[in-house]
Amino acid sequence: MSEAVKVIGTRFSAFSHRAEVALRLKGVPNELIAEDLDNKSELLLRSNPVHGGKVPVLLHGDRAIPESLVIVEYVDEAFAGPPILPTKPHDRAAARFWAGFLDPKHCWRQLWLALWAADADARSRFREELGKGEPGAAGGGARGQEVLRR
Repeated sequence: MSEAVKVIGTRFSAFSHRAEVALRLKGVPNELIAEDLDNKSELLLRSNPVHGGKVPVLLHGDRAIPESLVIVEYVDEAFAGPPILPTKPHDRAAARFWAGFLDPKHCWRQLWLALWAADADARSRFREELGKGEPGAAGGGARGQEVLRR
């Protein structure tokens, strides 16, 4: 039997969703441990003491992995399935750039809706909007394409 995989997070945290996306892409069954950030649990504080109990934290067996981008890389390396990140160094660097860029102040709402909207047509419309992008915005535009070509 494989070790249990759990994510300490919140349903409204873009960073928790980042961890969930990685697990979903790898097909890893997991459980969300919903955290009340106004009343943090001992489990969260013990699992991420360095950052004062920020979410998400991935629990894989008896190991705790905090920070969403670190979790994505861990999931990519620890679980079988198609790779999440590219194998070539330049391409991995570009992926890390965009992962850092896609934070709550940019386009997490659109990404969330594109992935989890209940209606397939709604998901398609959001994906189209992300593809158009504003100049310099994630998902499209001249500046975004320029960064990817470098």
